[in-house]
Order: sequence, then structure tokens, then C-alpha cells
Amino acid sequence: MTEIDEGYFFWKRVDMARSKQITLKHIVEDAGLNYHLVKVQRSCNRIPKALDAAKLASVLDVSLEWLLTGKLWNEVPETILDSNKRRQVSKIFHVLLASDSQKWQSVESALGIRPNSD
Repeated sequence: MTEIDEGYFFWKRVDMARSKQITLKHIVEDAGLNYHLVKVQRSCNRIPKALDAAKLASVLDVSLEWLLTGKLWNEVPETILDSNKRRQVSKIFHVLLASDSQKWQSVESALGIRPNSD
């Protein structure tokens, strides 16, 4: 994968992580970054400096590793699920990540999971 491809997927993950009601400008400003610089980085499919990417990850409430690579540090190990099941779990997670709170609540309810109180 080229550097440009990696940058493209970085910005796609930013879009997946942000609520559709919140603009990129709002997220960038919350992170304390220069919106015009970020626009240029995005249009050129460039990944921001590590500290800036970490600030974006923090505002988006996702791990920096996921934002940079699309992988989660705590993904289910291969010994538990075969590759097809892992892909399915990953797809479900990414859809939920981009979903509104109502969908999260529906899934929690269906699975009998109590929402976090923090």
C-alpha cells in the first residue's frame, strides 16, 4: 500500500468515526488544529503528524492505532475466530462506530449488554 493509499484510508476512518451531524471543521477545531492545514492534508491524502493524529483520535474517541491502521489493539485473536468471522466482527464494529446512539442501544439491548455508566 502506498503512502497516498494509507492517507486516503486514514481520512475514511476519520469520517467513519465522526458523527454525521458533526463537521470535520468542528472536530479539527476541538483538537486544537489548523483547519486549513488539515483540509490540505486531507485533499492530498496525507496523514497528519503523529501528535496531530493523536489529537484527532482523542476527539473522535478512537484509538490512534485504529485511526492509522484500521486495526484494533484488542481485536479478537485468530485462535478464537477464523478469518471470515473476524472480518464479520470487524465489519459490524465499523458500522456501529459510524452509527447513531439509537443503533448502539438497540444492539446492546439485543445482546443483553448494560450500557456503561461512565
